[in-house]
Amino acid sequence: MNTSYVSGKDKKSAERAEVIRATALKLFVAEGFGSVSLRRIADISGIQVGSLYNHIDGKQQLLFELIFEAEQNLLSALRAAVEKAVEPVTQLGAYVEQYFIHASLNKELHLLAVREKRCLDEGDATRLKSLLLKHERLIHDVLSRGVQAGVFKVPSLEFAIKAIWSLLDGMLGSVATNPIDVSICADQLKTCVIRLLGGGASVVLVSHDLGGASATSIGRR
Repeated sequence: MNTSYVSGKDKKSAERAEVIRATALKLFVAEGFGSVSLRRIADISGIQVGSLYNHIDGKQQLLFELIFEAEQNLLSALRAAVEKAVEPVTQLGAYVEQYFIHASLNKELHLLAVREKRCLDEGDATRLKSLLLKHERLIHDVLSRGVQAGVFKVPSLEFAIKAIWSLLDGMLGSVATNPIDVSICADQLKTCVIRLLGGGASVVLVSHDLGGASATSIGRR
């Protein structure tokens, strides 16, 4: 067997699959998952629609893989950033900064996860849920430690988490993907969130009893 031919064929197939994936991602974000047909993906990718199934299992599976990748990569980046910090305030700052920078530099993938998660079928939504809960637990634990230490004034952890996500996702469209602009905006958001939660020097710090509060499934974004 000509192994160089086989490896070359595999490489070409992998490259074609990546073209299909990139095309689908752009279309899903620009036009919405429900408005994009497999035929349109195939036409823009430069292949016959029947050939798509040599590279993907279907539109739903492709959506799930893209969203799962987005959420998994974001969580990995956030964990690494938070683990490098020690105190709740610096952990929250690291979380906010890394979240915004990572989302900005992977904007299409992140926007897909934000907007089109609702289009997942029941089985895929269930598979994704455990990953989203891990992300929720990460930020919940940071805020909980801050409240216990008396540095955050947070009447409701669940509300605070929703507010942080909404702010960060909402700001994505207001800044270019220029690394300098992203870095400046991330730093400003970090300062803003910390002060809003009572972690700034100019804010009166109030300690709250958590009363056994725990993370619940509030459905990220």
